[in-house]
Amino acid sequence: MSVQLSALQDQIAELGLQWDAGITSNSSDTEEQAKSHLGYVPGPNDLALEEAERVAVQAAARLELSSAAAAAPAAFDWRDRGGQSYVTPVTNQGGCGSCVAFGAVAAMESLVRITRGAPTSSVDLSEAHLWYCWGPSHGAGACPDGGWWPDEAFDGLQQGIVDESCYAYTGANEACNVCDGWENGLTKITGWHKLTDLSAMKEFVSTVGPVTACFTVYEDFYHHYAGGVYSYDATTAGNVIGGHCICIVGYDDSNSCWIAKNSWGTGWGENGYFRMSYGSCGLDAEMWAPEGIVDGAAGSRLELFARGSDHALWHVWQTAPNNGWSGWASMGGWIDSPVVACNADGRLEVFVIGSDHALWHVWQTAPNNGWSDWASMGGWIDRLAVGQNADGRIEVFARGSDHALWHVWQTAPNNGWSDWASMGGWIDSPVVTLNADGRLEVFVIGSDHALWHVWQTAPNNGWSGWASMGGWIDRMAVGMNAAAGVTKPSMPAPAMVGVGSAVAQNSGGPSEEMPKPSMGTTVSAPPSPPPPEIGVGAVVEDTPMPGPTAMNRAIDEESAMPLPPT
Repeated sequence: MSVQLSALQDQIAELGLQWDAGITSNSSDTEEQAKSHLGYVPGPNDLALEEAERVAVQAAARLELSSAAAAAPAAFDWRDRGGQSYVTPVTNQGGCGSCVAFGAVAAMESLVRITRGAPTSSVDLSEAHLWYCWGPSHGAGACPDGGWWPDEAFDGLQQGIVDESCYAYTGANEACNVCDGWENGLTKITGWHKLTDLSAMKEFVSTVGPVTACFTVYEDFYHHYAGGVYSYDATTAGNVIGGHCICIVGYDDSNSCWIAKNSWGTGWGENGYFRMSYGSCGLDAEMWAPEGIVDGAAGSRLELFARGSDHALWHVWQTAPNNGWSGWASMGGWIDSPVVACNADGRLEVFVIGSDHALWHVWQTAPNNGWSDWASMGGWIDRLAVGQNADGRIEVFARGSDHALWHVWQTAPNNGWSDWASMGGWIDSPVVTLNADGRLEVFVIGSDHALWHVWQTAPNNGWSGWASMGGWIDRMAVGMNAAAGVTKPSMPAPAMVGVGSAVAQNSGGPSEEMPKPSMGTTVSAPPSPPPPEIGVGAVVEDTPMPGPTAMNRAIDEESAMPLPPT
């Protein structure tokens, strides 16, 4: 490096820059080694490095003078959403100029977790598949120099890549070498687009997920960045080493910076991450945004569960991802209303209503493996819904014998269960969903046939009071729209029967009163007093749910499923 560490530290202090220089895993690299840790070469549709730096400076200046970015939150970090990280671990591209593959795959891996709603989900996709198999015929250079651009990489991600376990990255030049059956284990993005406006970049990151960005790397940054908010300064920068691509996982307006995941291992920067000021080094001139996930990674076999004519639970499964199906097999029991959920570690778990009206469950003993015996979770229930908290804990919601909403939850991901607790109300047909920020929300039909809901006040947290959304309904379903901000025509409000026309706010607004049943009540009757507001972990005393009776049917994987009666 043209500037030594001690001199660099003095310059940073004199200039009042907001980053720290120190010894890193890159500090002793030669110029050739440094170049082999980069690898971005602007493509035919990309800005040249020098032009990108100029455009980024101008865009950052415009951002400071406008309020266009006010729609996005002032700070956002996918490493901390409700205390959980949707970002996969920092990797190391080694001495191969494959940064484009690493920056693109990092954004894709986070989007898989976000799409699944499972921050602890095991996701490790193969940079090697993208780099060594798709890359050579689409512009990627050979190791060690490498060289590529994101347009071609994201086109490759649309074709799909396998898991790291199918094709591990080595950092050495090699021919494509995927595992047998790789075609059945592809994870794909549905599309991608380029972002060229800072406010749009922040909106996408905060509502959809991480993105890929590329920038100019200078000597001071490569060799000695040890933390803080890096900003380009000609006095400290030294020479240009080359172009580099990374994954943007967040931003912070209070420090006017992006938060990025790098591919130089954890011995560099802030444990492998860095922060860079808006407008520096061309980082925010343009970014590449993956739009959606088709999740077919190895192990993602579909499995169907159903109640047979004998009232037992039966299942049938794909013999391989995206493949044919097994024969039917019985899991025993006498069941109704099966609902399936996936634990944070990948094990499926099935919940049913037993012949005693208790909640029963059965679970895989390991991911993609055999099943436990049946176990009762008690209670008296006749409606059932299952959701998963932002931290991976499964939570079950059911209608009790008092027609109130009850719930029971894992005390930790993949762990044991709480006692039953009442959430009050008089409800039918509970449906649970996960908000974009990780908060569970439950929708029910009230005794007035209006739509009611109750929601977590924060991810993995306590609950609001009940609030009515009006209408007169007797069936419902819940879905989540695409996160990209696409404007759609508004849907006319349903006709109101016996309820007010105002819809309660989803955050911060007052809770409305959910009607309770009484003899002779009709849908036009005025609401009764509200149910008690009870948060997570508060078991309602003096109204215990009745205990279970034995479920004595054994699991039988070999028997045939009875045909329905003729």
